[in-house]
Amino acid sequence: MKKVFSFCFLAFIFTFSVNFFGCGTENLCDNVVELRKDVFSGDYNGVPLHASYGYKVIDGYKNYSLSFILPFDKVVGTTSVRVVYNEQDYNAVFALSEVTGNYLARLNIEDFNVNSFDCTITVGSEHTVVNMVSDVPNGACDYKKAVEFLQKNQPELVDLYRENGIFSANLIVRVIGKEGKCYYYIGIEKGGNLKALLIDGFSGEVLAIRDIK
Repeated sequence: MKKVFSFCFLAFIFTFSVNFFGCGTENLCDNVVELRKDVFSGDYNGVPLHASYGYKVIDGYKNYSLSFILPFDKVVGTTSVRVVYNEQDYNAVFALSEVTGNYLARLNIEDFNVNSFDCTITVGSEHTVVNMVSDVPNGACDYKKAVEFLQKNQPELVDLYRENGIFSANLIVRVIGKEGKCYYYIGIEKGGNLKALLIDGFSGEVLAIRDIK
């Protein structure tokens, strides 16, 4: 009888510990299918050059890329970008994006974790080095913490996307850094419907919620 009691007591303690201390907490980051982890800006001969880093899940795999954007009217001839990272060369040619109307170049780089970096823009025989600096201010949370804020501050909303107790929607997470401020756009997508939230990157406060489609 004592053995049975001891076993039940230990099982209770284990279950309590898992639930209370968060060891068994569901990680919604596993549901992120599109991520913009960081954003950068620089000055290319008086022209704003923007870049972002993150991934998109394609066929079950995370495809990481460092993407650069140049305004449509600022690209003359063949323009390319080069970045040296971890002693490896990455190069791409800017191509017109039908979605944005600007010129886009993507470098497939994994584990790109820097606050600033240099890139080289090449047009013909002219090479220009541009220093790119993160627009995300110091002290702002990362995307994992932003998703945690979603779980903590909107539990009823998160529960709407559960099936048999398991969160079954896709998440789209994009950081927004501007003028010393940081926000996170989090889209919850399921069945062709998208709900968008704007979260403060410092306090975690949900600033806005709306249905997109």
